[in-house]
This record gives sequence, C-alpha cells and structure tokens, in this order.
Amino acid sequence: MKKRTTKEEVDQLRKFAARVRLRRNELKISQLELAELMDCHVNAISKIERVLSDPSLVTALRIAKALKTSLKELLPD
Repeated sequence: MKKRTTKEEVDQLRKFAARVRLRRNELKISQLELAELMDCHVNAISKIERVLSDPSLVTALRIAKALKTSLKELLPD
C-alpha cells in the first residue's frame, strides 16, 4: 500500500521543481531541450516542474547532469 505524500514532502518537491526551472532558465533551455538532453519525454519534465510527479533518484541525477549542476544544488536545504 502506497503512503500518501505529506505536506512537508510536497513542499520539498516544490522547492526542487523551482530550482530545476530556475537552472533551466539560467541556461536558456526549454523543457523540450532538457528532455532531449535526458533522453526522456517533455511531459516528464513538465510534470516534475508542476509538481505532478516526483522524480526517482535516477531521474533527479539525470536532471542535474543535464543542467550541468550537482544534485545537491537542486535539492532543498
């Protein structure tokens, strides 16, 4: 049985999503370009940035690599 996502977890996901979006905008790349760098569908990036999906650790690592940053920089404090 899957546990419900807590408010604190949702807040953490929002912060992660905001940092992904900020870094993507700093690099001046679109969601589509990020998806292509990660070899995934643009819908996956859109859902992560809109906090409709929580990324797996592997996906989060791929996002960081594609955004030329560390996962630590994308994770909330």
